[in-house]
Amino acid sequence: NSDLDTTAQNMLVQAQLLPSTKVQFEIRKLESERGDLPLSFDPSNFVNNLRQFEETRSARLGLHHEFGPNLDIIANLQRQISEPRVDIVGATDLDVTDKGKSAEIQSLIKVGNTLYLQNIVSNVNFVVGGGYSSTERRDEVNFLFFPLNLLGPQITETKSHLKNGYIYGYFNILSKLSLTLGVSYDNFSGGIRNRIQLNPKIGVLWNPAPNTTLRLAAFRTLTKSLISDQTIEPAQVAGFNQFFSDTQGTNAWRYGLGIDQKFSTALSAIPSIYTGFEISTRSLNVPESIPGLTPSVAVNEFWEWLGRAYISVPIHNNFSTSIEAQREKFRRSFFAIIPSNQITKLRTDRIRFQANYFDTSGVRAGILGTYYRQRGDFGQVTGGPTIGGSDNFWLFDLTLGYQFPNQYGQIAFEVRNLLNQEFRFHDVNIRNPVLVPGQMIAFKIRLYF
Repeated sequence: NSDLDTTAQNMLVQAQLLPSTKVQFEIRKLESERGDLPLSFDPSNFVNNLRQFEETRSARLGLHHEFGPNLDIIANLQRQISEPRVDIVGATDLDVTDKGKSAEIQSLIKVGNTLYLQNIVSNVNFVVGGGYSSTERRDEVNFLFFPLNLLGPQITETKSHLKNGYIYGYFNILSKLSLTLGVSYDNFSGGIRNRIQLNPKIGVLWNPAPNTTLRLAAFRTLTKSLISDQTIEPAQVAGFNQFFSDTQGTNAWRYGLGIDQKFSTALSAIPSIYTGFEISTRSLNVPESIPGLTPSVAVNEFWEWLGRAYISVPIHNNFSTSIEAQREKFRRSFFAIIPSNQITKLRTDRIRFQANYFDTSGVRAGILGTYYRQRGDFGQVTGGPTIGGSDNFWLFDLTLGYQFPNQYGQIAFEVRNLLNQEFRFHDVNIRNPVLVPGQMIAFKIRLYF
């Protein structure tokens, strides 16, 4: 029951109305039908009579205006209507109508050198912004079995509101140190729980040597409902991502350390080698709605750790090779029942070997080999205690493509899991899965006008 049928339509129009004014308009429509898609470690851990349907329509209007060399304004308006339906055939069906709208504005302020600290602090910039969004949701549940079908439709209507603001300051100190200092404010109401939260941000980029960059970051976030999963707030601090697909209302801290290094060689075929590593950890408080005669909200504690190292070697102008090693660790404690697509403990190791070829004629080719090793404790669709398991396997992917002249577009032929390798794997990223079961063959064409 892992089929997926999706039709996506997207139109984007950009125009420069004045030398200092640009506008952008985008509309999207997505229709999908699918079964129980999340990839679980146990292949039998799925709901065989689950069917999911969704239609989403959205529109976005963007504006960028330059008031002068030191001040830019960006505005963004969005509207979205989503109508998902979840059917457990012969048991229940759920029809949802979710309407959302948002407005954001952001200022980019370039201060330049400060008057009294111009020999120490230079190129001072600020990003200041805020926004408002609201959603209206209607849930209708119908039971299809006796005696609950006598109750008729069960309808729930909810509204949520978000007001947020932020300021990020970027300071270059003594030419070798870049400091990011910021704070954001979130006022969220109407979801699983109401919350008002201040989120400090700090990031450091230090160049102790000409080809060496040290990155440090620490920041707090509150996961809120984003229209079309889009926002104009800065997405990263010192190269570390701020926003994840967490449960709405999740309070999280992230800490990160990274080093990137470029080595120059005396070989004409390999003039440079790029390498580096990063480690980061996230501590999350995830709200969970507990149903009953007196509904309540519990807070689950999650912990995540990520470490990765890489080396990339460009060869002439036509070849590139890279190796990347990554380890992810997760620990999750649940107040109530552990969902079937969740884990209480998980460790995933991944080593990727990649080679790419680029020809001046536009022909492209790539081969990717990835070794996976995973072990953890996994929830079951039948409920009850978690079950432990482990697996390790190799997967190979192949890509062949052609780039049209003058950047008019490209075509590509891709094969995922080239050898059709069977494996057991739990994917924690439900929205953007790392792997798909079985073999996938895709033909893509993109045209630019």
